[in-house]
Amino acid sequence: MELFLLSNGKLADDAPLLSYAQPQLHAMIAQRSITSALLIPYAIILGDHQQRAADLSASLGISVACIQDFPSPQEAIEQAELILVSGGNTWFLNQMLHENGLIVAIQRAVRERNVPYVGWSAGCNVATPSIRTTNDMPVRSSVVLPALGLFPVQINPHYLDAHVSGHREKRVTNGWLNSAPSILLSR
Repeated sequence: MELFLLSNGKLADDAPLLSYAQPQLHAMIAQRSITSALLIPYAIILGDHQQRAADLSASLGISVACIQDFPSPQEAIEQAELILVSGGNTWFLNQMLHENGLIVAIQRAVRERNVPYVGWSAGCNVATPSIRTTNDMPVRSSVVLPALGLFPVQINPHYLDAHVSGHREKRVTNGWLNSAPSILLSR
């Protein structure tokens, strides 16, 4: 199982999406001979999903299609070479994953077919057992449904410690991983 759990999609407004993780992502894409990816942009409430896919295509150098472009979300997951889960609102993303029957489909793709999973911000949050660490406001449902559970501990990708002194810091305390902008790779 290969997980890329990223704290955010960009470090600066003018930077390409996922630019700070490009060396690791490009190496994985080349090693696996990946030619296309599936974007799950449900967390993006206000924004153009197709533009996000185009931006990711340019950043990663492969074809990226939105899950909405497929007649069946489950079939899209079954065909995916790489799964990209965008940031945005974690509550909305998790609810849409449940409503579209994608929790088990993604779990199987990642665990059984070894499809790499790249999630940033909300996409990172839903890779954990639950979304209880999100800083997002519930926009649709206040029920905390289980998340994907691909990574065994909770992550708060937007955690900011008032004592962080300009360097990237990661701490695991009481089963919770708190990090400033960073990349977490799991194999």
